[in-house]
Amino acid sequence: MNTWTDEHLGIGSLLILKSDSPTPKARRFNPVFSAAMPSAGSGFSPMTSSPSAPTKMLDKTAMPMPEAPSLLDAATPEAPTPEAALLQAPSLEEAASENASSSSASGMATSASQSPSQEPPQQSRQKIIHDPSVKLGRVIVVTSGKGGVGKTTTTANIGTGLAKLGYKVVLVDTDIGLRNLDILMGLENRIVYNIVDVVEERCKLTQALVKDKRFPNLQLLAAAQTRDKSALNEEQMRYICELLKPEADFILLDCPAGIEQGFINATAGASEAIVVCTPEMSAVRDADRVIGLLEAREEIKNHKLILNRVRPNLIRSNDMMDVEDVLDILSVKLLGVIPEDKDIIISTNRGEPIVLQDVNQHNAQSLAGQAYRNIARRVAGEDVPLLDLNPPSTLIGKIKSFFGQKRA
Repeated sequence: MNTWTDEHLGIGSLLILKSDSPTPKARRFNPVFSAAMPSAGSGFSPMTSSPSAPTKMLDKTAMPMPEAPSLLDAATPEAPTPEAALLQAPSLEEAASENASSSSASGMATSASQSPSQEPPQQSRQKIIHDPSVKLGRVIVVTSGKGGVGKTTTTANIGTGLAKLGYKVVLVDTDIGLRNLDILMGLENRIVYNIVDVVEERCKLTQALVKDKRFPNLQLLAAAQTRDKSALNEEQMRYICELLKPEADFILLDCPAGIEQGFINATAGASEAIVVCTPEMSAVRDADRVIGLLEAREEIKNHKLILNRVRPNLIRSNDMMDVEDVLDILSVKLLGVIPEDKDIIISTNRGEPIVLQDVNQHNAQSLAGQAYRNIARRVAGEDVPLLDLNPPSTLIGKIKSFFGQKRA
């Protein structure tokens, strides 16, 4: 008994044909040649048989199917025999290969059509073009290389000194994860948003800027406390600085210690640099390394040095490097000298920059406060002489010091 399952015509029937052939073989009809099957006179026909080979239709499906055209109606004498038609029909392997290739091609076309919509949106920012008639602020990064030399204290005092002179100032804390500038400014309880919230578009820049309690022209952009340095990149830092330039006269960037990603981010948007250093060999060596990196960056047009925590008595006893010794090693212009002053610790704990104090708690002149005020004036472009840290030894010198004729 031969069995054919007509899969291509969609009839869903099982044709059982009896044959006198001693070796019955299963053959599958191909829809390509189903309309060209031979008649009874041409040999073997599965739909016409002799009285000894009746044809039966069994196991029809319950679903209504379209009526298939009769094979006898479409038969022609010139059509090939069933054996030849079956030999010309593609094998199961060939059909499977064709289906796989077509599926692969359709899949590639589908993925190609869907790939643009599946790509994550690029957070590319358009370049900010400033109005030529608007004066842009100066972006200055305060850095050192070594930690604990007074970068944050210097940033807070210079910024406050410039605001006291009437300039619009924005202080930016770029030390992601270790912010301290808000404490020195006494604004730690007013922080709602930070610089990471701005770059991740959770708030506007104006919402993240915190106004100072003493000067309305002084604002702070705090760093994120619960993130790390990877939360910010160079492009985002440049974008923040470009947004701030039309709004402020000075933008001071408090740079984290080291020369890793935090240093790279902080210096990306700056055009000037202030290097803070103490008269110690370790700090001087780190400052020399940082100065080399700043000179390699085309964005940094100029850089100057602030020598912090200078102790004249140790210099006189040759136990501390002199100012001239540090300048010879670093080969950089000097912006100012800050003497060692315990009042800085007191002012820091109070959240009040020492630049605001004309006299200390003993009603004596605050040398550190006066030094920071003079540095702020130099940053603004004024020509101010350096502070003489050596105590006057003559009567005339004491009189000049008393009347304030000798200034830094």
